Amino acid sequence: MIQKIVSPLNFNTVLDLGANDGYFSKLLAAKGKQVIAADFDSQCINNLYNVIKKEKARNIYPVVLDLSNPSASIGFNNSERSSFFERANPDLVLALALVHHLAISKNIPLTKQASFFASIAPQLIIEFVPNNDDKAKEMLKGRESTFLDYTETIFEKSFSEYYSIENKEQVPGTMRVLYYMKRK
Repeated sequence: MIQKIVSPLNFNTVLDLGANDGYFSKLLAAKGKQVIAADFDSQCINNLYNVIKKEKARNIYPVVLDLSNPSASIGFNNSERSSFFERANPDLVLALALVHHLAISKNIPLTKQASFFASIAPQLIIEFVPNNDDKAKEMLKGRESTFLDYTETIFEKSFSEYYSIENKEQVPGTMRVLYYMKRK
């Protein structure tokens, strides 16, 4: 599905947020794209680093990153070293199986997520994991009434403020939905 979405797109640099084992990062790097593969899980990023080192891949940069607390600008007047996202400056951002983690685990509302992604992603491939998905159910257990605003309708409304939804497809065999969006 991802290959079908990305094949007609024009981009050179990719930021894969929530890259996990780097499957999609490696897929895009194999097509000659420059990829930053970022994940909160240091073990996943370490494993990806070892694969990249073994394969001598030169266009994937693995990074441990907590999206809820990313590297900020630092130094005198916060201008000696730019923030992570200022340095990354991608043409395309992948955010697969990530939104529900930010919403449920980190309590970041969809409206704030939309604003954040709009600040970093001119093009965005993002997956919405509905609250009836097995992983989301597990995360919501005992807290179902806390996240009433975590719906696909609110997701689309929030992101439509910043993006035009160019493509929307249900992931086969799941209730998950994959979106391709372009910043307005």
